Amino acid sequence: MKRLYYLLWLSIWFFPLLQTAAAEKEPARQVTILAINDVYRLDYLPYVRSLRTKLEEVSGDVLLLHAGDFLFPSLLSRVYMGEQMVDVLNHLDGNGKVFDPYMFVIFGNHEFDKSRLQHAGMLQQRIQQSQFYWLNSNVVFRKNHEDQPLVQAEQMVPSHIVDVNGIRVGLLGVVTDIKSAEYIERFLTPEQVLRKGVAQLRRQGAEVVVAVTHLAMSQDEALLKALGSEGPDLIIGGHEHERQTSLINGRRIVKGDADARTVAVVEIKPGQNSLPDVQLEFVELPGDYASEHKVKQLAMAWKKRFNTEYCGKLGKASNCLHQPLGNTRVDLIAEELSIRRFETNLGNWLADLAREQFSHKGAQIAFLNSGGMRLNSNLAAGSVIKLGKPPAQLG
Repeated sequence: MKRLYYLLWLSIWFFPLLQTAAAEKEPARQVTILAINDVYRLDYLPYVRSLRTKLEEVSGDVLLLHAGDFLFPSLLSRVYMGEQMVDVLNHLDGNGKVFDPYMFVIFGNHEFDKSRLQHAGMLQQRIQQSQFYWLNSNVVFRKNHEDQPLVQAEQMVPSHIVDVNGIRVGLLGVVTDIKSAEYIERFLTPEQVLRKGVAQLRRQGAEVVVAVTHLAMSQDEALLKALGSEGPDLIIGGHEHERQTSLINGRRIVKGDADARTVAVVEIKPGQNSLPDVQLEFVELPGDYASEHKVKQLAMAWKKRFNTEYCGKLGKASNCLHQPLGNTRVDLIAEELSIRRFETNLGNWLADLAREQFSHKGAQIAFLNSGGMRLNSNLAAGSVIKLGKPPAQLG
């Protein structure tokens, strides 16, 4: 009897303590998202791989979301039609030959830069080469004479639910209609698609719903206002090239800087009968992160190949893109938020050069598209201007 009483006493006092200790050891139920958008250059992707590895060491499985614009435009894509970008993206999980179930991309308007009917096969090929998912919730592709979409692939899905560390995350992807193509029949309206898609994902058991969009921030905000409680819990966005975030009725919109110079790390903890808790951190790359060796070597190999082939077509030495053209004496304003909106010294200089080239024909004025001069940063005084960036400078 005394022994029974003693065991009962132990259970009353110590069992709650054991439960508390066990609870403290259990990892918090949360989803970590690494988000990038509008990546035209390979340079920062080795750092994205390093950051993802570090996050996985702490958080387990990490969702990698890309909010569109990466196949085009770039100098390399003029030759390789985006193949170089898909190849490097395939290696952001550490193995380019294995499908990555935690990586999702969407179309940006520049994915349709090659817009003729004959380019449908090229786009489909890039999707089929991808070792990751393409979310396509609002682009309806034209069909061929066999009533099959001109662009289709197993890894292209209208929506998807992925289990991340025991949490069911629903995903959708919508893109702006400002750029179309001959192989596209129509674009479904984002509000229509998200209203229906979010409801369907929740019925299928999604605890958290994330929309990946390639829209203007004003459009993202309007969507969340219009959809209210029927909308996604979070929007990971692209299209604009500077980091920004907005909060609409408790739901957050997140966009990073172009070319993965700044990426978004988002932590989501599902709420019970309430909105999930969303924590955001913008991480500047490279920062304290070293470039991952294999991804760096792959990116450098593509750049070296391009340099050799491009210079060969010009009949010049294979290092022609490395040859200095001159040095800047002052800061040249090239960052797109300035050069696409205002008169800048770089724009003036390039326009003057263009006018001089045609002066022998009597040209007095030169018109240049500012979008063709934009960079994601200014050129600092003392910079060496070259035709191209040498592979040795990558990473």
